[in-house]
Amino acid sequence: FFSRYVYMIFTKRPRGRGRRPQGSKEQQILSSQSVSSNEDGTAETVLIVWYRWSDLRLTDHEPLVEAEKAAAKLSSLGKKGRVLHVHIVERELLAGRSRVGQIRRCSLRRALFWCESVEALATHLAQCTNSTQELIVISTRSEAKSTPDKPIHYDSAVEVFRRLFETIQESGRRIGGVFAHQGFCDEEVQTEGRVRALLADPTLLYLFWGGQTLHHVDDLGLEIETVTLTQGSDINTKLCLRNPGAMPLYKGEFNKMCKGKRIRDPLDIPYKGKDLGAGAPSDIRIWLMGMCGTSSSASSDAGNSALLCCGASGVRRIFESVLGLSPKTLEVTVHSFNPDTIAAAWPENQSQSASDPGMRTFGRSTFLYPPSSSGGVSNSCGNTWPAGEFAALAYLRLLVWETDPPALTLYKGAAESFNHAVGEADNTPINAGTRLSPFLAFGNLSVRTLIAEVRRWERSSSSSSETNYGKQSGRVSHSVPPTKRLYQELIFRDFLRVSCLLWGSELFKIGGPFRTQGVSWRRPKTFTAGTCSPPSACAEDPVARDFRRWQEGQTGFPFVDAGMRELALTGYMSHLHRQCCAAFLVRDLGIDWRLGAEHFEACLLDHTPDANWGNWAYRILPRPCLVPGLQCMMRGDVSGVVPLFSGTGKGKKDKGTKGKHHSRLASNPGNTVTTAAEVDAKLKRAGMRTQTTVECTVWPMIHDSFAKHTLAWVPELRNALTCGQRSNGGSITSQASLDFELAREPWRDHVSDSMNVDVKPYKDSPLWFCAANRVNWDYEYSWFSGSGSRVTELNLPPREASSLDCSAQMQGPDHSLDASGRFILGRDYPFPLVMPIVPRINYRELPVQHCWMGASYRESGTHGIETRPELRPITPVSIEIVRRSIQRAIL
Repeated sequence: FFSRYVYMIFTKRPRGRGRRPQGSKEQQILSSQSVSSNEDGTAETVLIVWYRWSDLRLTDHEPLVEAEKAAAKLSSLGKKGRVLHVHIVERELLAGRSRVGQIRRCSLRRALFWCESVEALATHLAQCTNSTQELIVISTRSEAKSTPDKPIHYDSAVEVFRRLFETIQESGRRIGGVFAHQGFCDEEVQTEGRVRALLADPTLLYLFWGGQTLHHVDDLGLEIETVTLTQGSDINTKLCLRNPGAMPLYKGEFNKMCKGKRIRDPLDIPYKGKDLGAGAPSDIRIWLMGMCGTSSSASSDAGNSALLCCGASGVRRIFESVLGLSPKTLEVTVHSFNPDTIAAAWPENQSQSASDPGMRTFGRSTFLYPPSSSGGVSNSCGNTWPAGEFAALAYLRLLVWETDPPALTLYKGAAESFNHAVGEADNTPINAGTRLSPFLAFGNLSVRTLIAEVRRWERSSSSSSETNYGKQSGRVSHSVPPTKRLYQELIFRDFLRVSCLLWGSELFKIGGPFRTQGVSWRRPKTFTAGTCSPPSACAEDPVARDFRRWQEGQTGFPFVDAGMRELALTGYMSHLHRQCCAAFLVRDLGIDWRLGAEHFEACLLDHTPDANWGNWAYRILPRPCLVPGLQCMMRGDVSGVVPLFSGTGKGKKDKGTKGKHHSRLASNPGNTVTTAAEVDAKLKRAGMRTQTTVECTVWPMIHDSFAKHTLAWVPELRNALTCGQRSNGGSITSQASLDFELAREPWRDHVSDSMNVDVKPYKDSPLWFCAANRVNWDYEYSWFSGSGSRVTELNLPPREASSLDCSAQMQGPDHSLDASGRFILGRDYPFPLVMPIVPRINYRELPVQHCWMGASYRESGTHGIETRPELRPITPVSIEIVRRSIQRAIL
């Protein structure tokens, strides 16, 4: 006894410092309820479950489970308790503008996914409760106007809660608490602080970490605290770590931290197996009508009243009202952006059926949506993701159980750039994702539910895929099985999410969380003025023009353009492709990285602030140690930064420059540039920047080795291969003689001056955006010799050369083919925005099948030869339809 007494004395820690209050969350909730219920035992207590846009589900929803427990406890004590399910359509997130570029924060396609997720949640809730409980969907009718006596900051969620709390109290009921998932980025945390300030007792806002990450923060030994600072009417709330030193700064260290930590089981729906009776709640609709301005207790000012509906029937009307659309037009408008719809409008497809596979060449072969005929997954909007918890669970079953071989075994990892396709050229990191990210982003599916299903499959007899993995998905010696790769990618998702607690508002500032300084960012004048500029205004601002061309996929780099067009028209782009397009904007165009993050936020269906902004800041924004060399490259000053190629680098030497399987540069008269100083002078005279992202031209060689992805999304390049004559006079007589390299590097026939440079990747190389602290190059690029040519001058006809920097490029190239049917760079496809680097590749060394140099070839010869894609020319009218569809989708 004495030993235990001494132990307790010397191990006792002061309460409140580095330690959470004693007792479980449930005990704290029940304690608060018992205190608040002492006032009037007959008054009904309302427990509000706040469904945020990122947790639209019932399964594994901890706030819902805890609210139902609290209601059951009140009932056991003989007190009245009601759970109110609320989702707030936050106007500033749906129809607002971004802070930096005044870009619309939510595209119509993403808005439709949000809307359908809410509808599915309302339907599921009604089914689980036998219609005894309904989802209340609320939004403000219009954004409040700033006045001297009202704060400039407007938060629609706070305004809705203020009116909701007033309505509940006026009806004689009492607020028992608001239950929600914990936010982790600055904007969400600020909203929570303002909602907490509205409550008579601030402790009645109960926030839960729940299933937002694979590993719960408590299980990682991280302690969270909320700090609130009040200055007058302004409330500043921060969420931070009590022990920030315990959180690693880099993902490799975070992976070690998570090793061996438990993953909690997903929570069941609290209504499962319970007899809730039947019938709809009789009084909810009545006492909530005051929020709509229809009762005497509410303001008669229509601008201050709310949009409200109970159940799924009125959800779409609310979304269309907030977006300013006419009734029943949201789905129709989004449907007009679908690739199949666009392809059906092409003149050459007018006589074909919409179900003809020949029409589905525009993006169809490289983009798979969850199918409409599997497991009840509906796909009413054509080529799009069906949203909601039902669709997410059905697609998860399809991914894990209902395909042969299981689609899960083909997963490569979002950013595993060295895991190449073998046997099946479509199975590359560009195409072999799970396509679960939109469901995870909107919370239709929790990450714990996903990993629980994957582990159940691993334990089953169907998971004997370890031996098949190498055959099916091109496994290389340094890769890992797909289920382990999936776990690693989810851990990186956790890393970004938890890192937001360290980064705070720094994540959204120009320097990012690493406080990068010294970068001369280019910013559009029309954007910094605080207005969104149309294409016509961009003609007078070269930076705005470059940014608009990047948005529309008109950069002149086909791999970048394919990704940006896919993003605009589908709301999705593979992670590997996102990195390439983002790096091009930041490094090659030198444009403020926050503009790119805001554009991705608007378009991506799977946008979450931690994943989108976190990836831009962690992977794309240059680290401070790399800024000096990168600044030289961005200015076109390559002297002393990029060495001339000598063939004696640390990697594998060039195995020769002869032979039909070796990458070649077009006829280059003179090749007179021999020194870096001459390169600098020539580029400065031309006013051109130089490429610093070699991945834009190297990755297509191995990840789009048959140019299917590029030719699907940049269809005008088909004419470069099929119009009978190239601009250098060479004739094309058959499909077998097509030069697919023109689809990857359309400028090859126009190079008049270039310089041999060493582009071999190495740690912290200024030519590779993924080079920061990277040392595993030997096995990733063992096939790359490292030699290349930096283009310093393009030999263009006078008409094209004079329009190189012309504002007419914003209106799109003139697609009218001349009598000879030639493809002309600058007329049929844009000039490159920066002078490119042409890598020299020995195609015999490529680890994949490919169609480069007019041949399908793989060194081992044991995997068969895949047929090159059959191409047909596309008419100028069809090219214009594509361009205008992309512009409409963006604007």
